[in-house]
This record gives sequence, C-alpha cells and structure tokens, in this order.
Amino acid sequence: MASRIEPRTGTRPRRLRVTPAALPAVVRLRGGSTVVIRRIGTGDAQALQQFFRDLSPASRYRRFLRAIRELPDDMLARFTHPDPADEAVLVASPAHAWTRIIGMAQYAAAGDSSEIAVAVADAWQRQGLGYQLLESLLNVAADAGIERIHADVLADNHAMRQLAHKLGWEIAVNPAASFLVRMTRTLAHEEYDRELGFAPRLGTPNPQRMSPVMPSAR
Repeated sequence: MASRIEPRTGTRPRRLRVTPAALPAVVRLRGGSTVVIRRIGTGDAQALQQFFRDLSPASRYRRFLRAIRELPDDMLARFTHPDPADEAVLVASPAHAWTRIIGMAQYAAAGDSSEIAVAVADAWQRQGLGYQLLESLLNVAADAGIERIHADVLADNHAMRQLAHKLGWEIAVNPAASFLVRMTRTLAHEEYDRELGFAPRLGTPNPQRMSPVMPSAR
C-alpha cells in the first residue's frame, strides 16, 4: 500500500465555488450513459443493500476501510433515514431504471467538519460518475451551510486522490493512520485549523482502533 503522499501546503485552500443544488439531476457520463442523481428515499433499502453486495471486495474495502460483505441492519437504516440536520445521502440510478442504485455519496457531521464518502458500482467506474456524485453532494452541503468537509481514504486509492486533486482539495497523510490520506476542502471563507475526525455514521471505523494492515473479513 506504499504510495507517494502529497505534503501539506500550509496555506488556506480557496473557497469552493458551488451552485444551488437542484435534485434530481440528470447527468451524462463519458460514453453517453444518462444517470439520475437524487436524494435517497426510505424505500431504497433493498436496492442500496444490493448495490453494496454487488460491489467487488476491493470497492467495499475502499469505501468502509474494512472487510464487509453487506450493510448491517442498523447501518442500512441510518443510510436510508439520514438526519437532515447534519446528514445527506445521494444515490445515482440509470435514467431508465430509477429503482436500481449504481452509486452513492453522503456526508455526516464530525466535529467542526463533515466527513464525506463516495462509492460507485464497479461496472460504472471511470466514467465520471464519482465526480458527478461528489459535485452534487458538495452543492447540497453548501446549501445546508456546511463550511468544511473532509474524507479519509487509503493511500493507494489513486482514483479518489486524482478526483480530489482535480477539485482542488488539500491532501496530506492522515495523522491518526499513516496508511490513509486525509483530503480536506473549505466550502466557506473560514480557515480550518483543527484535526478532523471520522464520522461513525458513514460506517468508517475509529482510526485509533484500526490496524495499519488490512484486517481480515469478519
């Protein structure tokens, strides 16, 4: 999992330019496929569970930073019933099959920041869907008044790091777990100056309890 880590610049990142969130949104991916991005609904539980079951083990591990085969019932309930005060969950579906989920993006409050996470079905990766989901999520977050966002990803998750770099995020070694990188972005004018934590509601483990080696499946 060795990878070159970008150093912290020490400067305040530029304010992220956002536009009002208009959902559902119809977007066209590379290759011409049309996808609908919308807020998750309470009736999406079965489709969401199937989405995670269909992900490859590697994709599930990149999302949760641990081995997981499917969503536990309590996590599934949280994902399909986000607290509107400090959470949002977006899903993507093919335009011709709204009941099928092929991507998911979410944020949840974690101290003075909100942690974000994105997952895309393996067959739909490298088509720009992750970018569209993240862009939509950041607009929703900005509309909600969120000022700071962050994500913790595996150091060898090059696709996510390239996406973050494209969007102008700051990338640095995670101070709590060196095999992760922490990506941060400011949505408002205030500077960020506190170490950011994990959001348990996203299903990610506490970094202090994580081993620097990939855990075995439970």
